[in-house]
This record gives sequence, structure tokens and C-alpha cells, in this order.
Amino acid sequence: MSDNCTVAPANGRITGTQIRIVAVVVLGAFLALLNQTVMSPALPVIMSDFAIDASTAQWIMSIYPLVSGIMVPVSAFLIDKFSTRALFFGATLVFALGTLLCAAAPDFLFLIIGRVLQAAGSGVLMPLVSVVPMLVFPVEKRGTAMGMAGIVMSAGPAVGPVVGGAVIDTYGWRTMIGAIVPLAILVLVLGVFMLKNVGELKNPKLDLPSVVLSTIAFGGLLYARGAIDGRHAVEQRRLARARSAHDANKFAAVDGKADVVERAGHVAQRSIYLFEMRDLQYRGRHVRGLHTESFLAISLRHL
Repeated sequence: MSDNCTVAPANGRITGTQIRIVAVVVLGAFLALLNQTVMSPALPVIMSDFAIDASTAQWIMSIYPLVSGIMVPVSAFLIDKFSTRALFFGATLVFALGTLLCAAAPDFLFLIIGRVLQAAGSGVLMPLVSVVPMLVFPVEKRGTAMGMAGIVMSAGPAVGPVVGGAVIDTYGWRTMIGAIVPLAILVLVLGVFMLKNVGELKNPKLDLPSVVLSTIAFGGLLYARGAIDGRHAVEQRRLARARSAHDANKFAAVDGKADVVERAGHVAQRSIYLFEMRDLQYRGRHVRGLHTESFLAISLRHL
């Protein structure tokens, strides 16, 4: 749509239209941030389903911030080039398609492609949260609006692992991812009725060398960070397995000693029984002393 407008009233008051516009944009960004961490509890199950190791599975989490970070600088051009509604609907639709592909992925490659689409949509939705309130609210209300939007968005990464773990344990990781698709469609429907175009289109020119350089720079930094985190996670898992094996060996050694002690107890009981029987038969102090030595000999021989 081409009817771009700024809905901030001249008297500085906040209207319902402003709140609805920002609420839809924040809800879309919340879904994108939620999806960034909701996959982390599913990694062990995905490793088993697709027969991949931990370092490969780590790309499920690393590829998301990598692509999102590349898209954020490009989003400045997109916000000036396209209307708010067109950009929001396009980004949410790409995000929903990527989520659907992840839920139905037959192998690991399609899962990664779905994550790339999700991250591309997320990289456009998140900058909208910073731009739209600045255009919609008056100057004296922008700090409050940005603060409220920040609180909602920061809850996404924190809630993701908790909700994801609960759903995965009960229904599986595909159901967990598939449940995000209807939520994305709901955000699209709400946007049709509640979202309005804000700001003015400037029709800027895309600086391709800057896009390439920023992609290499941001992509390289994020890739290095993801590789370091992935290697650290693999080393932590190896250390955990080594500690578990060491503890198991210690337990086996202690269990073996306990078995020896138990055998010694049975032999001692048997020796005492023999000693008491002979003591009853001979009734002599000197004889009892001899059989005490026999008791010790029998005990040591059986051990």
C-alpha cells in the first residue's frame, strides 16, 4: 500500500491506533526472538533423528543470529524502500514459511534452509521495533514506548527454552516448531486490521559494495563467535562424558571392594561357627587358643 502516514498527534497524546500499530510489530518480533532459543532443548533429539554429531547440530542455533545479523544492516534500506505494511507482511510470511519448512524437514539440510528463512524474516522484524515507535509516538513518549517494547522482546529468548522443553518432552520437536506457524499466521491477520503505514518512502539506492563488506564483516564475526561457542559446547560435553566414565569406574571399584568385604564377612561368620562348634566340643582354654589360631588361618586363606 502507498498511503504512508505519521500517526503521532500534534497534542502529544497517545491514541489506540498508536498502541495497536506498535503492539503488532512487537508481537512479530517477539515470535522471531522466541524462535531463536526455542530449538535449543530439541538438539539431542534432532541429533538422534538425523544421525548428526554435536558440532553439526550446533549450526541449528548458530545460523540464526548469523543470518539475522547480516539482515539488520540491509533492513535500513528496506525500511526506506518499502511501506511498513508490505515490509512487515513480507518478513512475517518468510518467517512462517521457514518455520513450516523446519517442522516438515526430511533431513538436516532442509532444516538449516528453514532456519535461514526464519532468520531472514527475523532480521527485518527486529529493526521495525526500533523504527516504528520512533515514528508513531511523540518525542516525550518514545522512551516509554521503547522501554515497554524492550521488556516484551527480552522475554522471548528467556521463555523459549522453557516452553520448548515442555512441548518437546510431551509432543516432540516437530510439533513444537509447527505450533509457531499458526501464531505467525495470527500475527499476519492482526497486521491486516491493525497495522498502518508510517513514515515516508525515500526510494534510496542500494550500495552493493557496502552490503557485501558488511555481510563479510558481520558474518565473519558471528561465524567466529558461533564456532567458538560450538567448540566450547562440544568440549563441555566431552568433559561431562569423561567425568561420568570416571565416576562409573570409581563406583565399580567401590562396588568391587564392597563385594570383597561381603565375602570376608561370610567367611568370618563361617569361621566363627567352626570355632564355636570346636569350643563346645573340647572345653579347654589351651584348645580354644589353638582353634582361635585356626580361625585366623581359615579367614586369611579364604580371603
